[in-house]
Amino acid sequence: MKHPNGYGCITKLSGKRRRPYAIRITVGFNDKGTQKYKYLSYHATKKEAIIALAEYNKTPYDLNANSITFAEVYERYFAEVKKTAAKTMLIRLKSLFGQCEKLHKVVFKDLRRAHLQGILDEIESPNTRKTVAGFFRKLYKFAIENDIVFKNYAETLTTPAVKVQNEKTVFTETEIATLWNEAGTNDNIDIVLILLYSGMRVSELLTLKKEQINIAEDHIIAGSKTEAGRDRYIPIHRKIKPIIERHIAAHDNEFLFVSKNNTALSYNAFHSRRFTPLMQKLNINHTVHETRHTFISKLHAAGADKLAVKKIVGHASNDTTENYTHIQKDVLHATVNLID
Repeated sequence: MKHPNGYGCITKLSGKRRRPYAIRITVGFNDKGTQKYKYLSYHATKKEAIIALAEYNKTPYDLNANSITFAEVYERYFAEVKKTAAKTMLIRLKSLFGQCEKLHKVVFKDLRRAHLQGILDEIESPNTRKTVAGFFRKLYKFAIENDIVFKNYAETLTTPAVKVQNEKTVFTETEIATLWNEAGTNDNIDIVLILLYSGMRVSELLTLKKEQINIAEDHIIAGSKTEAGRDRYIPIHRKIKPIIERHIAAHDNEFLFVSKNNTALSYNAFHSRRFTPLMQKLNINHTVHETRHTFISKLHAAGADKLAVKKIVGHASNDTTENYTHIQKDVLHATVNLID
């Protein structure tokens, strides 16, 4: 009869041995997905091994509780979770385990609060600290349930409260004028100006292909993230049309903006290596997402039709009576160009 998952198994070892029947359990998987085993005990007959395996499953024991490492506890926990968890959860666990590399070889029962808190204190993101602390609590719960340790140091950890994001602010006329004074000097300035006058999400512009741009009819077909935002009609503001034309002619790559490797710019690379240094250089204090906020705010201030704005930026309407799918294109163009 086949044993249930996680029950363990009996294997007969090769060669002449006094106790050839071994009990082994799965304690994890390597990078290729192959099982990693731990041998619990050895027996002279198969019958003895069957009885011992049954006893183990009544009350699982660990012969090496005094030497089992943080990594080994994780591997056993992972093997247990893998039975029911979704793939995304398993990927998440591997990522969290990687955050704790300094602890991997430490004997689990020798860990103290200072070890765990030290890992948390080295993590910059408050959200990540909170998540890693939760990961520690799960490992300790598993370890206590399996008699590896008897005290839960994870319960005493402290994590900072997650700060509420600051309210978004719009780019001022002076800040936008500063950007226009630098227009054409580098791609980063041009990207920010296009964002300010199109309302596109950053990722939408960074992955925009030239074939999505109809420069003759002054519009772009792009969009992502939400159903309302996908493949939407985005009018090209008169001020940014020359910028877009210049970049279309600048190279033969399929994307409007490209990296040094001739691929589309990634959000992380643009944000950390381009946008943030640019804002610091110009002494402008804004997040990249505030370009879109500025576009929307300026349209509302100019008295733009709310449904037209939603159509342009790809916002879904909460009002089921609002149907803006057939707003005329000339209305959308007029709406965009309300911004000076």
